[in-house]
Amino acid sequence: KESSAASDVYKRQLQYVDDEDKIKTSLKTLQKRLKSGMDDIRNSIHHLYDTSIDFRSRVESYVDNMRSDYDIDFQYNVDMPMSHELKLDLLSIVMESLTNIRKHSDATAVSIIVREHPEYIIIVIKDNGSHNKKSEHGMGLQSMKETVRKYNGVFNTMDDDGFKVHVFLYKEEI
Repeated sequence: KESSAASDVYKRQLQYVDDEDKIKTSLKTLQKRLKSGMDDIRNSIHHLYDTSIDFRSRVESYVDNMRSDYDIDFQYNVDMPMSHELKLDLLSIVMESLTNIRKHSDATAVSIIVREHPEYIIIVIKDNGSHNKKSEHGMGLQSMKETVRKYNGVFNTMDDDGFKVHVFLYKEEI
């Protein structure tokens, strides 16, 4: 009888070891599947995040908000895909430029050009107002310069029959 009881215990222990190996294998398979699923979810969210902002529509909405006070010429010709971060950075430049026009200019007309060329993208925002030299060193302009510098681009302002912000970004840097 003792031998039979010991045999039963031994069989249960072998079954436990066999079950433990099966459980470990199943857990490893489950872990791989969960990791793959999480990677797929991250990639999908990243893709949605990158495409969630329609850059042109956002600029058009800024323009529409100014139409009652300014004669606006808006030209847009960009077909290349842009990262979410680039869209946000360029939108901040456009918005800051338009805010500066409202705050510091007596302009009646504004021109906004966003154009893609084979090697670069340009943004030009120009008004026809008189310019206050004091505003040339403001925080907004400094912020725009830093944003453009992040992409190794060129940032210029010109005081020529109004005020102009000119941004030049090389595609290879963005």
